[in-house]
Amino acid sequence: MGCRPYTTTVKPGDGWYRIASRFRITAAELTAANGATLRTVLHPGMELVVPGRCAEVPPAAPGPIDTKPSFIWVTSTDDDTEERWYLRNRRTIFIVVHDPVAGSPDGLLRYLKRNDRQVSYDDVLVPGSPPKAHVLVPSADWWVGHAGGGTATDVRTGIVFGKAAGGNLNHVSWGVCIYKHAEDGGPFSEPLYTAAVALVAARARQFDVDPQNILAHREVDPTRRSDPRGVNIARFRAHVIEAMNL
Repeated sequence: MGCRPYTTTVKPGDGWYRIASRFRITAAELTAANGATLRTVLHPGMELVVPGRCAEVPPAAPGPIDTKPSFIWVTSTDDDTEERWYLRNRRTIFIVVHDPVAGSPDGLLRYLKRNDRQVSYDDVLVPGSPPKAHVLVPSADWWVGHAGGGTATDVRTGIVFGKAAGGNLNHVSWGVCIYKHAEDGGPFSEPLYTAAVALVAARARQFDVDPQNILAHREVDPTRRSDPRGVNIARFRAHVIEAMNL
């Protein structure tokens, strides 16, 4: 059975970063495979080659390909079609995973959007079809108070950051919150867990975060003994690494 380059069709609202995230590659890899740059304008209906994938050539026509995204970015009240979720030049060494204490996704988002930096998150993932990743930070120089009392060691350099080093872990970390009802201590639903893996993998690629620097809140702050609830963080990291194709 033969092999041919795998292609995808540009949809309305697609951009280089969105398409790359969909196939778990970088935008640089995608543009290089198509002889383009990030300045190249995409139009619906264009066919793009997806690097690192091989489409088999069967004797009969192939069936349809499911390209439904595992989550959607939201930067305001609507789905993000302008890639405002992609914050450039953000110094991020760690990604810290949380779950909230809230009665509903809408209640959580209302509270966080009117709150100051003392208690908040950078991304908040809530259930949906598909789940939605709400980006709460407006710019790359904005930081939130998701893990200020925490301490973490960069696996690449051995440098300690945060409270134990007399610093603030918020300034070098990105906080991802996965919604869970306050009374729910069990595992996340499969769609939400899959979306969380894809979201964290996308941010880790974007910020060049070492997968071993993806940490549970309880790992950086032992007083948060169960945060996030129902998540085996070692298993979660392994799934993120798989999603990053490392």
